[in-house]
Amino acid sequence: MKLFLIITFLISISSFATANIITNTYYAEADAYTNQFINNFGNATILSAGISSGRQSGPVRTYITFDFSDIPPNAVITLASLSLKCSSGSTSSTTELVVERLTESWGEYTITNSNSPAYTTVGAVSTCTNFFGFKRWDLKAQVQEMVQHTTTNFGWRIRYYNEAQTTSNIYTFPSREASADVPRLTIQYYIPLDVNSASFSHCSTLNSSDGSIEPTFENGTGGTYSYTWYDAFGNTWTGASLSNVPYGWYGLHASDAVYGDEMYMAFIVGVKCEAVEIQFNPGPDYMDDALTSGNTPTNNYGSYQYFSATRTTLTNPSQSYNQRSWIRSKLWLDNTFDVVSAELFLDGYVHNTSQRNNAARLDLVTGFWNETTICTNLEPATTNSVTSLIPSTILGQTNGTENRTVDVTDFWNFWKTDNTQNYGYCFQLQSYADPSAAMRFQSSERSIVSERPTTNFILSLENLPDCRINYAKLKRELDAAYYPVKKGILKFQYFEEYNDVDNELDYRIVNISNNTSISLSNLAVPYGDGRYDLDVNALSQGFYILEVTNQKGEVFKLRFKI
Repeated sequence: MKLFLIITFLISISSFATANIITNTYYAEADAYTNQFINNFGNATILSAGISSGRQSGPVRTYITFDFSDIPPNAVITLASLSLKCSSGSTSSTTELVVERLTESWGEYTITNSNSPAYTTVGAVSTCTNFFGFKRWDLKAQVQEMVQHTTTNFGWRIRYYNEAQTTSNIYTFPSREASADVPRLTIQYYIPLDVNSASFSHCSTLNSSDGSIEPTFENGTGGTYSYTWYDAFGNTWTGASLSNVPYGWYGLHASDAVYGDEMYMAFIVGVKCEAVEIQFNPGPDYMDDALTSGNTPTNNYGSYQYFSATRTTLTNPSQSYNQRSWIRSKLWLDNTFDVVSAELFLDGYVHNTSQRNNAARLDLVTGFWNETTICTNLEPATTNSVTSLIPSTILGQTNGTENRTVDVTDFWNFWKTDNTQNYGYCFQLQSYADPSAAMRFQSSERSIVSERPTTNFILSLENLPDCRINYAKLKRELDAAYYPVKKGILKFQYFEEYNDVDNELDYRIVNISNNTSISLSNLAVPYGDGRYDLDVNALSQGFYILEVTNQKGEVFKLRFKI
């Protein structure tokens, strides 16, 4: 295997990629230290942390922040190492300095001991490793939260582990203003495996098993993935693509055992020149759903067994809050499908219409969200450019359980044009005005399969170029050509005068195999422009000749095949 290494030099960041694991080294955006005086040390060429004795007795702390906002919010952090070069202090100690996450902003050139920012001890890192004079702290968990925006990146403070100690013990490190060995944060990450396109071969008939799916992947760890396919009946296949299957929906699970990256995506195989009904009832692997609640704006509810659109009005108006929900099917739909119908079935759960109606709606989500991290503070953007209204359930109830079937055809006809933009639906009330109201439904986490959200599709491939049936022209003399009948309807053109007083077409059909005439009770349906449709479903497979006689007794013929 050849490895190509590209290094880009920037003022604050350098990066390189090995396979799909990306490694970026970030240099401090701001750093400073404080002691017991009111002085600011934002311009100092050193950073300091520890215990000072004498006239400046007390804790000495370092504050530092890095800008890694270029990392996408769906990135998975595999390494985040804070490195400071130890200029003084113990180069062997691994436990004397603690790194704690800051919870509010601060200024590099204004910070002092008296205005130092708040911090949290949650997730504090109290051990480090020593590497050629550098002390390194593992900040992977904290950086992951910052990248996902579940916590805000205000940086960190570094302090001595026992600030009650009276004996002086000071560590110093070059700051970002130093000429060498400046602070750095090395981050490794990957973007989870995803599908960026897919090619389909749809089944030739309703009863054939010659369908196939070939996804194209992007991102991932660069390692070896295993691929397993599932259908709605419990059958399984392995491999990155799938072939020789009947029409239906198929779920793909890809997993990398080294990093634990997993991807779930479903696909639908249709039937050429036919419209088929598909029930997509996938469960939690192939559907994301979560509610967000304004009274707990940082909490995630992605594992709840229901989702909700709710207005809760409390006695203290400032404590009233709203809930909305986010729903996404992990389904890749071939752009050649005509989505004739898509209906989302939702199983009702504890509706509240005791004070007013709970009419709701589905709106189009236009931004990324993650089922395991989404909260009110991280809600993505939405638009009502594609929307579907959900009528209120029965009024006067506090625990209604009415089901709803919602027309989502427009959503799927939109998403099929670019499946990468399928961020799902936002489920919310049509009005969040007081008083209270709620519409709730069972989520994909429900163990009872019939209660999970289900999309019932009618998907047509009848308008494919190969399915467009031309009208055949009748000839005075037959040649070697024949006309293939599709869907049991013989379509032909005839412009001569009828040879019949009742103004109905005079025709007969001859079975070529035994040269016998066949009588059909069906009349050829005229369209008034020389085109006719003749129902020949009663004929068995084989070759036939259609003979039409005009007013002069001339015979026009067409060879056709059933």
